[in-house]
Parts: sequence; structure tokens; C-alpha cells
Amino acid sequence: MDFIKKPSPILYISDSLYATLLAYARSTDLEMTMVLSIEQTDTYTYEVTKINIPPQWNEAAETKTIDSQYNQWCFEQIKNKIKLNGHLHTHPKMSVCPSGYDENFYTTLINSTNNFQFRLILNQQGNIRVDIIDAVNNYKAENIGITVKAGNLTIFVDATSSPIKSIELPKVEFKPTRRSETDEALAYSFNHTEDAQRYNYNGIKGLYDYGRKQNTSDLVNINEAEVFPTDDSTDRRNYEDYQEVEEETEENENSETMSQIADKLANKLSVSNIMTLISLLEEYL
Repeated sequence: MDFIKKPSPILYISDSLYATLLAYARSTDLEMTMVLSIEQTDTYTYEVTKINIPPQWNEAAETKTIDSQYNQWCFEQIKNKIKLNGHLHTHPKMSVCPSGYDENFYTTLINSTNNFQFRLILNQQGNIRVDIIDAVNNYKAENIGITVKAGNLTIFVDATSSPIKSIELPKVEFKPTRRSETDEALAYSFNHTEDAQRYNYNGIKGLYDYGRKQNTSDLVNINEAEVFPTDDSTDRRNYEDYQEVEEETEENENSETMSQIADKLANKLSVSNIMTLISLLEEYL
């Protein structure tokens, strides 16, 4: 999509929510992920309304949602009508300049939303990088900062300025999880030379299981994923096996709960896929 330039949007946050963001950022020297609920109050005005902590693993310079739990967590938020449109991660003791990995994720946001999405990076000093893409109004804006509401005052914080970094912080509970403690640490056989371009088709057009856990840089645009197996017997068997499972699922779908459906989907959707699905489902709730 070719985005056009618009007046600089404003993202507001209350001083209590900003203090909570900072408290989480300072609760660990490992990177962590938060998903914010953001409401649009005017054409170019938005406000953070809630902080959500998804299942995740954390390392010194990397954080990622836990695939086997994140999808079901997202479905639970959607069921409770909680918006998930602000993806924030921390750079604890570094600047909030996005890394190459962060830029790949931002591209994923752009390709997967049909509403609006924010990408935020926060450090322990209180500096924050804020970018937005708005597919409805067809614009994007980068490094717009955030405006903190403190009583009758508003305080602007961005990637280089944090005049309220010494504010009193609330107590928050966050226990980091190392990647080695999650199911994503299991060993997967993957031949980068022979298998780098081959995917196991899961029977749902556009959704892929790479035969290993995905990194964000591996994500494909769901709208461009149209490849079907044609000459690989293993892929054909996987597709046939899925068809049998799909038939059984159709017979029992009337008795399934939301949690059971989420369980079945948990390991079959990539981050890009789930964000696209979230964006679509929110339109109908």
C-alpha cells in the first residue's frame, strides 16, 4: 500500500499508564513485550486505554511471544472485546532506535492490518519510539512520540526526550521466561540448504508451518501466500492428513468451545496470520 502524508497524529496516555509502562520496563533488564489497547478519539488522535501482557520469552536483546500460547491468548482478548493494536517491546538499557528485526516486524504490521496499528519501543530511561500505520485513513507516521496527560498538564515524550523519567512508579509483577524454559527451545531439524524454500502446507490457503518455530524475519504476507505443494509426497501426505482432520472437525464444530478452537489453531498460525485475523475479527465484535 502506498501511504500518503497527513498531519502528525497524537497518541495520548495517562500519567498512571505511562508510569506502569515504565515500571514494567524497569522490572527486568531483559527485553519484554506488551500489547496496548488503543482507541481512536478523532481522525488523527489516539489514546492508550489498557496494557496487556501476553505469554512470551525474554532474552537480553530479544523478546518474542510464545507461539503455542499466544494465539489462544489473543482469542481470549478478542472474546472479551479487548483491542490489541499497540505492539510495544523494550530496549532496557539501549536507545529506542529500531533494529533490523524491529523493522521487519513493522513491515509485518503494515502488511497485516486493515485498521490501525502502533509500533512502540520503550527503554528504562522513559524514552519511547512511536510509529503508526492507519490503513483506514491511508497514512503512516514515524517517531511521533507520546503525550502524557498529568492532571491539567500534557508532557511530550519521544525517542530523545523524557522529562518525567523520575516519576514514582507502581509495583508490577513480571517474571521473565528464558527461551530455554519454553517449548520453543525444542530442537528442530532444518536443513537450510535444501529446505529453506519448502513449506509444509497445512490445508488452509495461505497458512504455513515451516517445520520449525518461526522468527519474525521469516514471516510471509498472508495475502501473497498462494503456494500449494505439487511435487513433494510428504507435503501431499500432510495435506491429505489435514483434510481428514478437517472432516472430523466439521462434524464436531457445533459442540466446540472458543478455547477448544483456539487450541487447535494455536500452532498453525504465524504472528502475521494472527494479527490479520485479529484485525478482521475486531470489525465484527
